[in-house]
Amino acid sequence: METKYAILADIHPAAVDKRQRYQLTTSIIVNAFKAIKEEKPNALILNGDILAENPSILFRILKKCAGNINTYIQPGSHEVTWDYNKMIQNFSQKYPHSFFDALKNKVIKKPDHTLVFLPGSDWNIEGANYIFTTDQNKRSGIKLDIETYNIIHYTNLNDLRDLVEDPENTIVVSHVPRHFDNPETCVDMAYFGENPKGNVLPGLYAKIANMRGDNFKIREENRGNRDLEAIFEELGITKAISNHFHESGHRANNLNSKHVNPETWNSELFYNSGCLTMGQLGILTVSDNKVKYKNISI
Repeated sequence: METKYAILADIHPAAVDKRQRYQLTTSIIVNAFKAIKEEKPNALILNGDILAENPSILFRILKKCAGNINTYIQPGSHEVTWDYNKMIQNFSQKYPHSFFDALKNKVIKKPDHTLVFLPGSDWNIEGANYIFTTDQNKRSGIKLDIETYNIIHYTNLNDLRDLVEDPENTIVVSHVPRHFDNPETCVDMAYFGENPKGNVLPGLYAKIANMRGDNFKIREENRGNRDLEAIFEELGITKAISNHFHESGHRANNLNSKHVNPETWNSELFYNSGCLTMGQLGILTVSDNKVKYKNISI
């Protein structure tokens, strides 16, 4: 038996004008769902950064999903807590049998595999408070920061030890990838700039800042999460879906950091399905303990 998942993530429209951003994103969403319809997946995974700083964009996507396809959704680095929680709760209540909030449904068991979700990120914009931690004093769940009065949702990565029962047949779904060692092939390569003050910008923006007199050092390196790397290796996790690093969209590698070819069955696969704003989405197909992927460009 095969199960096919379509994966969408990372909507970050670059147009300066709000109207242009909305039109651009609307066009991308329409084309993405046309492509998904042609693939006939069993389910859809929305793997973070779908809010795109604009609740109306998330609403449009959820309206296309709701009641039409089983949908699993989790926040990444850009979901503003109040806007996201309110909207997801509304859709979860309205479509309880086809719409699944990963904040409340971290483990999805299928006959031949299990999805384990890790909501949030280790890097967040201001107001986006879905945060990775390994601090034993910060348990997974919602907390109120008494200093800022912000609502924070922690995902403690140590929970993986309890969530994962069968590593060989588990697929971890995380907006942020684990760390790897090869920037040429792996899903966690980042192109960015860092200045002497420790400020970090995406590579293109860092170059623009340098043209204006700043002093960003441009770098290209693996920036995946090292805590995830350690826990994955401890548990024997061999399959994961991630996004976050736009530069690594449509990449796939194995445990040895070697490239994995599309549409070939593998027992090891770490896959970045791509940045939707760049016209990238992906398909993951699962059968027994094997997986394969397909890149889609729109």
